[in-house]
Amino acid sequence: MVKVEEVKDASFEDEENDSDYETSSSVGSDDDDAISIASSAPDEAETLSDRLYALKDMIPPTTRLSISNKLSYTASWVKWSANSAGNVAWVLTTTALMIGLPYALAVEGEAALQAQEKEIYSKEQGQQALMGAPAGAQPTSLTPPGF
Repeated sequence: MVKVEEVKDASFEDEENDSDYETSSSVGSDDDDAISIASSAPDEAETLSDRLYALKDMIPPTTRLSISNKLSYTASWVKWSANSAGNVAWVLTTTALMIGLPYALAVEGEAALQAQEKEIYSKEQGQQALMGAPAGAQPTSLTPPGF
């Protein structure tokens, strides 16, 4: 909403000319005026970023450029380092999966096979003990002698 208001100049109050009057217009509501008055108050809390931005004018442009270049270089170095570390981690992980996992599965399978052989051997020993054969004797062959 636009509000138009005539403001009379104090020095020309005597004269009744229309040219002596000034007009002023304000755009917005009364709430906007209250906000602008409050924002220009000297006791407003300043943020840290506002204070740092205000320091910009105290530092010469050449020094600001030097600081900017150093920060830019450091940021690019950190980015490169993180990227390289990620690539190394990827290579190590895929190598471990491609080589280590099949090896671990083979070792586990061999251990299971040895456990199965041991179980079979212990069953044979138990059957021989039930049949009356000595514990250290070798199992006999089922082929008849002479063949």
